[in-house]
Amino acid sequence: MKLTWALSALVVATAAFFGYRHLQQDGDLRSRLKDSAPSERWIYDDWAAAEAQAKENDKPIFALFRCVP
Repeated sequence: MKLTWALSALVVATAAFFGYRHLQQDGDLRSRLKDSAPSERWIYDDWAAAEAQAKENDKPIFALFRCVP
């Protein structure tokens, strides 16, 4: 059981390390994907603004996380 946890932690740490290095080498991900704010109703990449608007309107936050290659 301990071996399983140790191997799992090693795999996750290795993936995170190489994934982070990949992002650093590729530069600004948003400009590379040509991503802009989808519409005026969306809050893109600003968690504090999303929290403020959710409190103001008394609504929950719908957050979308995506993995990009």
